[in-house]
Amino acid sequence: STYIHGNGVTGVVVKFEADPAVASTEGFKEYAKNICMQIAAMAPIYVAPSDVPESVIDGEKEIITNTDKLNVIDEDYALKII
Repeated sequence: STYIHGNGVTGVVVKFEADPAVASTEGFKEYAKNICMQIAAMAPIYVAPSDVPESVIDGEKEIITNTDKLNVIDEDYALKII
């Protein structure tokens, strides 16, 4: 699925692996468009996990393990979020 934001500066391409019968439905097309729009709205800095520098990952882990609000989540699970 693809999405080009109104001004043409931001574009998103997402490959969905779905059964062709499902992918051709209007509901799935709307879902795919919404996912692309959300990605564009987030303005991601990195495209793939391998693009993220270790220093950024370490910084996020530090935030997760030192934030009191997140202590309600199991720490092992919280680190998988990163």
